Amino acid sequence: MAGSSVLKSLPNLRSVVPGRLYRSSRPDLITEKDYGTFRQLGVRCIVDFRSVGEYRIVKGKTKYVDEDFRVVKVSAPKKRGDGAKGLRYRHYGGPKAPGHNGDVKSGSFHYFVNFFNMHYVWTVFGRLPWYMQLYSLMYLVCDLIFQTNYKHFVRFYARNLLNKAGLINQYIDIVELSQGAIYSALKLLSDPQNLPADICCAHGKDRTGIVVTMVMACLGMSREQIIEEYARSEAGLSPMTDRLNEEICERFHMDVSFTTAKASTMRGLLDYIDKQYGSIPDYLESIGFSRAEQEQLKKNLLE
Repeated sequence: MAGSSVLKSLPNLRSVVPGRLYRSSRPDLITEKDYGTFRQLGVRCIVDFRSVGEYRIVKGKTKYVDEDFRVVKVSAPKKRGDGAKGLRYRHYGGPKAPGHNGDVKSGSFHYFVNFFNMHYVWTVFGRLPWYMQLYSLMYLVCDLIFQTNYKHFVRFYARNLLNKAGLINQYIDIVELSQGAIYSALKLLSDPQNLPADICCAHGKDRTGIVVTMVMACLGMSREQIIEEYARSEAGLSPMTDRLNEEICERFHMDVSFTTAKASTMRGLLDYIDKQYGSIPDYLESIGFSRAEQEQLKKNLLE
């Protein structure tokens, strides 16, 4: 499956490293027939860049991935780099009770690595004047009471902040504020027992695109190869244009540009990383993912 997805219910599915690493949109809506084809890829784990809550908010639908992949929440260690302890795991269901921490060594798991953690949320929250922050809290309270998945709270920030900043600045925020999540994702992919793996988020474009960028840099791929791979999501997303508009524009009032995957967006992110850190390998080293770990990731994916 070197090209774009042939699974109608799993758009934006394609290989990053054939036979070793795949990327896709969220697998929640996959049909039974397509799930059978997906399983033939031999995927041992799904690394999902949403929160467990974001995954479970879709109710009343059969999620075939739950039949074979046990849900596990993954958090980065408080200290990263030399001397760091392993990733922290919380298992949902199965023989290990929720709250268990320890290295998972085998089995099929659906790992959740939340990119939009409280550090991310509160940093963005603090960018508005204090009186707008207070006003936004009214929306937050309503969302919590009526369990809207923060719809009105996000709408307020979309109108007053996010749309003005644009998609490129959201990517920069992820690079700066979700470093623990990026580190965790790469550590999971560095374990050969987790491969072949599928990495995903809601649409397989933004959070997934950034992690794929880091992986490709570790593999020694060129800047233009990285940009070209990111931009392939323009075609990959075409089967779910209506869903993108509904979930991003209609639901959260985000600008239509947030539904795109243009080469210029990734080029802008790479320019930012080069200017601030020198290169992607230098950036990864700064967040605790050492050169030796980068080399190990490369070895595992290419063997």
